[in-house]
Amino acid sequence: MPPLWPCPVKSKQGEFLAAVVSCDPADFDATYDAGLQDILNSGAQEIIDELRTAYQEGNYRGVFPGNL
Repeated sequence: MPPLWPCPVKSKQGEFLAAVVSCDPADFDATYDAGLQDILNSGAQEIIDELRTAYQEGNYRGVFPGNL
């Protein structure tokens, strides 16, 4: 089984964090939105979809954040 969080996703998360904490406050919303979309495009959306499917099929132990 491949790792749950592929390297591109982890890398993008680090870039995202650095960008949002260091950007100009006036640019925060645009920086946040662009960074979040970049993370999703790097493979995170696929991970979310797979975890959601596993949870809905009863193959995931725990609480899925989308169902809180």
